[in-house]
Amino acid sequence: MIKTSLKQSRGFTLIELLAVIAILGILVGLVLVATSRVRSQARDTQRKAIVRSISEAQESYYNDNGKYATSWTDLSSYLSTDPTTGKIGPCNVNGNDVGADQWRQGSFYHDASSTDYTVQTYYESKQGKRFICSTGGSCQER
Repeated sequence: MIKTSLKQSRGFTLIELLAVIAILGILVGLVLVATSRVRSQARDTQRKAIVRSISEAQESYYNDNGKYATSWTDLSSYLSTDPTTGKIGPCNVNGNDVGADQWRQGSFYHDASSTDYTVQTYYESKQGKRFICSTGGSCQER
């Protein structure tokens, strides 16, 4: 009788394990990049909403007073605030910093006289692009 031995495999080889780990690493990297991009776009959407809020507040102030607000104190009573913080977000009014930017990159600029105003923010996900609202409530991306 001839004995034949069948070699039984009881696991994975080192090369197989390294290949699986490499593939998983690549997949995790792709997911992290995609998640980062989505978060950046969400912050940009939030910035646009704040710029629109400031613009709407200016228009409301104008309707009530016949001129645009030139100080943050005058404008702040017309703004919707975050109930948890009491702030609408970071803003720069007439060269005076109002609150720190809570987001990475991007800041807000608000210049106003009694006859006109401009509010703008730079996008984080679209390098070099900005969102601007101005007198009359017109908003656009540049």
